Amino acid sequence: MTRRRELVLRIVLNEISDDYENLHQIAKQVAMTISGCGMTVPLEEILQGLTDLVDAKLAKAYRLSNGVEAIDGMPSPEEIGSPDEPGVEDAFFWITKEGMKLQLADYPDWPFDDDNRLRADWRPPDG
Repeated sequence: MTRRRELVLRIVLNEISDDYENLHQIAKQVAMTISGCGMTVPLEEILQGLTDLVDAKLAKAYRLSNGVEAIDGMPSPEEIGSPDEPGVEDAFFWITKEGMKLQLADYPDWPFDDDNRLRADWRPPDG
């Protein structure tokens, strides 16, 4: 896995670590976080990060329209919804226990310090 792909995956994981989030919320938060690093990330990379997390059982997708219903694997694009506006029927993502272990583990390439400021020694990954 490239350094950039790992960073995007970790940022996506961070965004789903405290609550169920749909693609609209995830894309908005990832864009904000990554812009703080002087980078941009296309939607395809965010979706790839979500897919990688779900495939590795570090995140799980859910339907929340009628209670909480787990979705097996990665939902279809129609179920995922739009990054531009939220929908009532959108799939939501949330970190798993295994994902939380990874989230809490040391990640020396995390761009922010404990005060959520960009580390002076951090450099964006290539690509």
